[in-house]
Amino acid sequence: MPLHVPFDKEQDDIWFYKTAFVEYKFAVLPERCALTGKRIWLERGYKFTKMITGPGDPVYLYRWHNKHEHLIWQLKGGK
Repeated sequence: MPLHVPFDKEQDDIWFYKTAFVEYKFAVLPERCALTGKRIWLERGYKFTKMITGPGDPVYLYRWHNKHEHLIWQLKGGK
């Protein structure tokens, strides 16, 4: 039987953003903003990439931020 670990969004965000690689990229395919849920498509945005290694193949996690929402997020103290 798998062990159930309670999900804490704030701790997950701290863990993800602390070591994620950030790029300012053009979103050719539709992506969702992790802050607002709005669609990012055919415009520039911030792509966060986190690689998790361990036994087996590495796992890549991605989050996108809208360029305007990302600026507000940083001014409010994000990352």
